[in-house]
Amino acid sequence: MEDEDPVKLYMNLDNWQGPPTEPDELRPSSEDYQSLSSSSDTRLLGFVIADIVGIQWYLGTISGQEMVVLVREPLNFQDSNAIKVFNTTTVQVGHIERRVAAALAPLIDSSLIAVEGIVLNTRAEGNGPKITCQVNIFARFEDFTSVKSAISQSGLHLVVKEKKAEEGRQERG
Repeated sequence: MEDEDPVKLYMNLDNWQGPPTEPDELRPSSEDYQSLSSSSDTRLLGFVIADIVGIQWYLGTISGQEMVVLVREPLNFQDSNAIKVFNTTTVQVGHIERRVAAALAPLIDSSLIAVEGIVLNTRAEGNGPKITCQVNIFARFEDFTSVKSAISQSGLHLVVKEKKAEEGRQERG
């Protein structure tokens, strides 16, 4: 078997789509941020609280109760576990703090979880250059146990709403 020319293999211009021209095409789609297949049945596992750091270095702004998009940045030269934070207008506002990113990045990279964030409030006096964020963690139901275990072993506190036994009894009765 002959080796294929890598230029022909990877640089086939017949499939070139050209640059985006419409404003909506410039915005990343939700699929760009999801590490889990859209065909999988994912559910909210729970959430962790994290700080968005480095906000003094970015032009993007966020306000309390605003959704933020979290995107892995494995090629970040300062932190290979980096997770970028974008506001609703897709402008970067910072990064998730290192400790939380170190725990979540391997799970995101292995497609065990998908994440999204909600800013709880804007910068408080004395809080410095960071903002608190609730990081919602989504996983396939069959992966819940292994994901919970990995998050727990990393030292993060995963907040999970457990279904109460009483609710189960009401459904049966």
